[in-house]
Amino acid sequence: MRAVVLHYLSRQGKIYRLATERDLEVFKEKERYLEEKRARLFKEWDIDPVSNEPTPKGEGRSAERAFSVRNYGLNTYGNLFNSRQKLALITFTEKVRLAYRKMIEESYEGEYAKAVVSYLGLGMDRLATYLSVLTRWRPDVLSFERAFDRQAMPMVGGVSPFNEIRGCWDLEAIWRVLSYLTQIPPVEAQE
Repeated sequence: MRAVVLHYLSRQGKIYRLATERDLEVFKEKERYLEEKRARLFKEWDIDPVSNEPTPKGEGRSAERAFSVRNYGLNTYGNLFNSRQKLALITFTEKVRLAYRKMIEESYEGEYAKAVVSYLGLGMDRLATYLSVLTRWRPDVLSFERAFDRQAMPMVGGVSPFNEIRGCWDLEAIWRVLSYLTQIPPVEAQE
């Protein structure tokens, strides 16, 4: 972490400052929490919630050169996210899984529950495009661009998943989907 971008609801614009020791302490604390949560979810799900699959080597003359992120030490797909981003993504993933379980417990039809979780999964996919160490900052609009919209992986800094600006979990498209889903009348359980 090199810098902190602050966005206040009571005023326009953003404030930029260097990261303080306290910022770094909080970041390290979240790294420890991530490892605890990751271990717990691995035990519960029997799969690592953070991908440890290797990224392509980025060799050759063709498109695989676009994946030359290994030159920067990003040897696994999990390395494409910092600790805070991983924590946000696995927490949202955990909640989506819990939502499915809750719908089944409350006697929602299985296909309906799968459809809702599929929409939430699409939202997770979109969120992951913003929560990556590869997102790029756009100083012209004081925002950032998604990382995985291209065939290549650009190298840039990170962003916060909990802000109220472009790229946070609170994406307009997700809310529209959820708005439509909540208008569907509940279905009585079939015996």
